Amino acid sequence: MDLVCQRMLNQGFLKVERYHNLCQKQVKAQLPRRESERRNHSLARHADILAAVETRLSLLNMTFMKYVDSNLCCFIPGKVIDEIYRVLRYVNSTRAPQRAHEVLQELRDISSMAMEYFDEKIVPILKRKLPGSDVSGRLIGAAPAPIGQWEPRLAEPADAAAKHPEIKTLMKPDYNLIWVVVLMVLGQLIAFYLVKDLDWKWVMFWAYVFGSCISHSMTLAIHEISHNSAFGNCRAMWNRWFGIFANLPLGLPYSISFKRYHMDHHRYLGGDGIDVDIPTDFEGWFFCTRFRKFIWIVLQPFFYAIRPLCINPKPISRLEIINLLAQLSFDVVIYYYLGIKSAFYMLAGSILGLGLHPISGHFIAEHYMFLKGHETYSYYGPLNLLTFNVGYHNEHHDFPNIPGKNLPLVKKIAAEYYDHLPQYNSWIKVLYDFVMDDTISPYSRMKRKLKGDVKQD
Repeated sequence: MDLVCQRMLNQGFLKVERYHNLCQKQVKAQLPRRESERRNHSLARHADILAAVETRLSLLNMTFMKYVDSNLCCFIPGKVIDEIYRVLRYVNSTRAPQRAHEVLQELRDISSMAMEYFDEKIVPILKRKLPGSDVSGRLIGAAPAPIGQWEPRLAEPADAAAKHPEIKTLMKPDYNLIWVVVLMVLGQLIAFYLVKDLDWKWVMFWAYVFGSCISHSMTLAIHEISHNSAFGNCRAMWNRWFGIFANLPLGLPYSISFKRYHMDHHRYLGGDGIDVDIPTDFEGWFFCTRFRKFIWIVLQPFFYAIRPLCINPKPISRLEIINLLAQLSFDVVIYYYLGIKSAFYMLAGSILGLGLHPISGHFIAEHYMFLKGHETYSYYGPLNLLTFNVGYHNEHHDFPNIPGKNLPLVKKIAAEYYDHLPQYNSWIKVLYDFVMDDTISPYSRMKRKLKGDVKQD
């Protein structure tokens, strides 16, 4: 009798997935191809609801089906299946449905409760029964999870390096980075000179169209330099001085402080009170509606600046003081010789480039959990050309000593470790989905309580 019921529940989940796919295919076939035309189409709300259901199905699949496929349990929450069917039938039978968050309120509530209960109460028992596990549920042969970097893929970097020893040959400085940064600094200096006599409207225009791209790209060059990718680990201080030089056209001191906090992000990913990439409780609580999430994206530079002071303040170092003095001196020189418009262009480009900007999609794409069970995502689109391949983020966290230039080679060499992982092809879509998806907010990050000794930079 138990086997029959298990089979019915498992088949029920697979059938509702197929039914959803059929409904989605029918709606998409009637929608125009242009995104601008879709928004005002009569089936726009139908498509939104089906997309939200797809997210729920993916979350449920990630939570339950690993254990179902191992014959350790069945798809337990049958009520969730019934609710999904109700939503799909409602979409099929209604010409003007309500908004997605209204239709899916019940589904979100019961599916979230089902997944939380399963993760907290049932998974610890099932893990002990997984083939190849010890009594703790950890895979035999995998290293114990160190503080912070506990991710489902923890053992895979070592496996990939052992299976593909040529990956280690990629762990070398990228000397081309030096010349690229020098050219970017020179390019911005030329831009400062060219905008000094323009009308204010053109100063604003070029600050967003050109300056913001260069400024954001420079922050990611500084990210590369923080990993000693310019001169190598044996010349760490050369990288620090070069980072201060790269920082100059941004207008705000950034390089040295970023390096200190970014190393904590790699050592203690998601560590509560340590990793300042995690939004504060206030951000998660307040920026929870579509409009507020949009404002949060616009104000991201502000929150990234004050978050370290709120979450993990550190004593100011000598290099940070040097970084500050060098930056203030450079800003004064730009203002004195080129005027207020050049200084404004410099600062506005940095603030706009880190706020509502296509490249800023990587802030959300990297670690926000659009799918349960995956907290790091890669992006393989064209904007990697402007961002030193920061989109190859799984690869970067697996091998932080490999410069961004070589990360596509890591993916190519060890394709079996990366091709199956969830990935993005558009940072603009990530920003759109973050704002419009009512199930995603600044709270959608993995946060961990750290145990043991914490060694910070």
